[in-house]
Amino acid sequence: MTGNREVRARRLAAAAGVFLLAVAAGLLAWAAGVEPRALAAAGVACDAEAVRSASGVGPLLAFRDAEGALEAIRDGVRGFRPLSTVVLDASGRVRAAHAVPIPGLAHVSHAEVFFEGRRLGSVVLGFSLEEIRERAAATRRRTAAAAAILALAGLGALALAARGRLRSTRNALSAEERRVAAEREDLAARAADAETRLEHERRDRRIAESALSSRDLFEIERTEILEMIARGDALGSILSSLAALVEHRRPGTLCLVAPLRQGVLPVGSAGEKASPFRGGTGRFSISSTAPPLALAAETGDPVVTRDTPDDPLWGACRDLFAPDGIAACWTVPISSGTGTVFGTLSVLHTEAAAPGVADLALLENAARLAAIAIEQRQLAEQLAFQARYDRLTNLPNRLYLEEALGSAVSRAARRGERATLLFVDLDRFKRVNDTFGHAGGDALLTQVARRLTAAVADGDVVARMGGDEFCVLRVGPAQEDADRGELSRIVLEALRAPFDILGEEVVVGASVGVSAFPDDAQDAMALRMHADAAMYAAKEEAGNCYHLFEPGQTFRGGDRLRLENDLRRAIAGGELSVEFQPQTSLDGLLRGAEALVRWRHPVLGEVRPSRFVPIAEESGLILDLGAWVFEEVCRRIGGWRRAGLSVAPISVNVSPVQFSRADLVQTIEASMASHGVPASLIRVELTESLLIKDAAATMTHLGRLKNLGVGLAVDDFGTGYSSLSYLQLLPIDELKIDQGFVREIGSPAGRAPKLVQSMVSLGHSLGLVVVAEGVETRVQLDFLERAGCDRVQGFAVGPPVAPEAFARLLEVPDRPLAFQLDSGA
Repeated sequence: MTGNREVRARRLAAAAGVFLLAVAAGLLAWAAGVEPRALAAAGVACDAEAVRSASGVGPLLAFRDAEGALEAIRDGVRGFRPLSTVVLDASGRVRAAHAVPIPGLAHVSHAEVFFEGRRLGSVVLGFSLEEIRERAAATRRRTAAAAAILALAGLGALALAARGRLRSTRNALSAEERRVAAEREDLAARAADAETRLEHERRDRRIAESALSSRDLFEIERTEILEMIARGDALGSILSSLAALVEHRRPGTLCLVAPLRQGVLPVGSAGEKASPFRGGTGRFSISSTAPPLALAAETGDPVVTRDTPDDPLWGACRDLFAPDGIAACWTVPISSGTGTVFGTLSVLHTEAAAPGVADLALLENAARLAAIAIEQRQLAEQLAFQARYDRLTNLPNRLYLEEALGSAVSRAARRGERATLLFVDLDRFKRVNDTFGHAGGDALLTQVARRLTAAVADGDVVARMGGDEFCVLRVGPAQEDADRGELSRIVLEALRAPFDILGEEVVVGASVGVSAFPDDAQDAMALRMHADAAMYAAKEEAGNCYHLFEPGQTFRGGDRLRLENDLRRAIAGGELSVEFQPQTSLDGLLRGAEALVRWRHPVLGEVRPSRFVPIAEESGLILDLGAWVFEEVCRRIGGWRRAGLSVAPISVNVSPVQFSRADLVQTIEASMASHGVPASLIRVELTESLLIKDAAATMTHLGRLKNLGVGLAVDDFGTGYSSLSYLQLLPIDELKIDQGFVREIGSPAGRAPKLVQSMVSLGHSLGLVVVAEGVETRVQLDFLERAGCDRVQGFAVGPPVAPEAFARLLEVPDRPLAFQLDSGA
């Protein structure tokens, strides 16, 4: 019996010992995974805390109280206390921060901030990984201690069980000890393996957090570069900042931006600061013709060359790079979206290093930013040129001449000199246009411009005023009238020889009017008006001659004063009418029309708007004329609506004088109310040059018109050189590309297609409808369709028509109009 009890006791002791050891082993295994579980649980809790904190600061960010939001978050956090707190606005810029999360030292929790359904920004909380790990380590130590106690108890029980057997056999006890030792080693190996896995997880997390931080930092820097472009900062400053961005991302290197444009030197960011290269300043005599740069520009692909034996390209540039200690050059082309290469972007190294995937990605992103900056600057320069020069002849335009005229009068008054102005109007130009079409008329105007430029002296200004009118301005010593006439005879002689118009010889004369300061006028405006009056006096003498201004000449037939009086009677007497030029989508469907005023003089016949509108503006009659046009347009729209027609919106031009009047809105509103016309059927067209004169007043007047509900369109876009950043602030609905740009589409040497494409893209990026004016040919129409232009207007769609003819178009709004294209297109 005693033996059986001892056997049962040994078995029970052995079972208890094995159980306790198993429990201890389980506790050790569980302890090995404490930290990952603690990190995961803490991460979930921290993320939830970030979301909870973000939900409570929406009202503060709505009032832009970022500092208040920061304090509210830090005071309201429960559980783990954040080491760092950052408040970002909707664009990702830091607005308030208490320290910055350091990758590898903090768990970063990110949550979006919304208020009333609108995203206002985000919060970023960084919770100490060290604190989380310390808590996990303490738990693991306590667990390990408990496991050790259980293991000792288990071993004690096994020892008791083995004591009886020890008396019978030492070998069995030794085997048991070896088994226990093996289990210990196994437990230790498993614990070591768990620790290794944990360390790998920590390393992977640090790498991921570092990559995320790097990407966010690059996005912030990229946004700063784009803001510089939008502000219109100097191109050199933008490219230098871009080079500094690349150098910051790749320390120990120098970034070089080399535009292909002649006269533009390579740009780097090093300047006079310390450089890793031998020169010490980072200034190198490297241009876009250097072998690796030229190859990248030619092929459009990245080029890498290094100081290694197997690099054949290095031999061609060793003498260029070696003196400055350059051992590697990575180059990518700077290209536009259409493939045009603007230049190259290079990174120079003092070591023969090869770029990795991340390096090439950085260079390509920087090159795209450089392309945006260069393309935007080229567009701005082209628009500046177009604002002051005639696109057909490349002569100075009316705006340029008015500025030059004011300067000339001031100079002449200051130096006791004479400023002589010639108004040159071609005779029989309308006959050339009617016979040869617009292409023939353009050819004639271009040849006239070349002849006038070649005939006058250096320093004289030759300008095209519009249509077939040119001006010549000369400032010099006071001379007799005979000498003034000599300049006129030079001009007439230059135009005397036949012109080659589409293979035919054509003779056209010119009527020249001459006025001089201070002889005939005391200011620039009077000088221009008197030269114009003298030109009309020359026309009355059968043309092809010149006429010097004479006192009292403004009272002759056909001059401005009589035309002004006739216009005043015409507004009240029913001599004016309105025609409507259709505007369609690219599939030919009618989308609207532009209202154009016409004047049929009882004696002079049709008087061109270019003739009587300037007189109306100078005399103040433009207010009565503009009010009459709005009244007539609304009367016609009201009649069409009462007849059951589906009316498309009608555009009405507003002059600068009208736009500046406080009662413009009341005038338009009264006309619409009188004829029951909804505001959605009226579009007000304003020239680009008008919008840039007084920003504050412009915004006030546009706001009033917008509140009325009418549409707003920028007319003659591209001729006024408005700032693109200013344009996006205006409450406009439509951009109308000036017909001068459209006319040059298809010209072999012209850059108009690129400008038109950029204008369409710009308009769409601002959410505007883009309309092209003056469309006449198939080439123009096809290009505008490819460019994504929304609507077209011009003789390809249809000429201006009388109200009755336009009403017939409204009767079938779903039937596309047949495009009437030039036969030569």
